[in-house]
Amino acid sequence: MARMRHVHACSLFCNPFLEEKTVFKYLCALLACLVLACPVHAENGKSVTNDFYHVDLPESWDMIQSNDESGIYISVYTTVTKDATLTTAISSAGNADMQLIAESFAEQYDASDPPVIKENHATFTYENFEGMDCTAYMALQSGQYIIITIAGDQAKGKAFLKEFKSEKYPAFFAFKF
Repeated sequence: MARMRHVHACSLFCNPFLEEKTVFKYLCALLACLVLACPVHAENGKSVTNDFYHVDLPESWDMIQSNDESGIYISVYTTVTKDATLTTAISSAGNADMQLIAESFAEQYDASDPPVIKENHATFTYENFEGMDCTAYMALQSGQYIIITIAGDQAKGKAFLKEFKSEKYPAFFAFKF
C-alpha cells in the first residue's frame, strides 16, 4: 500500500520561500479588506490617541472608522462636508525596506507614476475607485510603517495631516509637501 504524505494546511499559506514582495502584496490586499470592515465611530471635536500618534480633531473633521485588530491599526477621518478623507494604516514592516513597501502599495493602488522615495519616506498619486485623485504618503521607522492616504480636497487633507504628532514615531509625520 502506498504511503500518503500529510501536508499541513499552514504549508499552503505560510511558504517561507515566497518572495517578500509577494507576501507584502497579500498584506496590502488584507489592509484594503480591513479598511472596508472597520467599525464606524463618530468623534467630532475630540482627541484621538493610540500607540502611534495623537491628533486633536478640528471641528471640521470626524473620525468615521477605527480598527486596531490583526496587527494593522487603521483610522479613517473625513471632513464634515465629505469633500476630503484621510486614512492612516500602520503595521509592522518586518524585513521590508521603504522601496519594497512603496512599490508594493503603489502597485496595489495602481499608481499613475512610480513612487518618489527619499530615505524612509515615499509618496505617490493614484485614482480611487470613485475616480477621485488621491495621494499616498508612507514612512518607515523602528520596524513600523505608516501609509496615509488623502482623497478629495488635498489642501484640506494636508492641513489636517499637519495636526498629527508622535513622540515615539516622529518620522511618521515629517512629510514635506
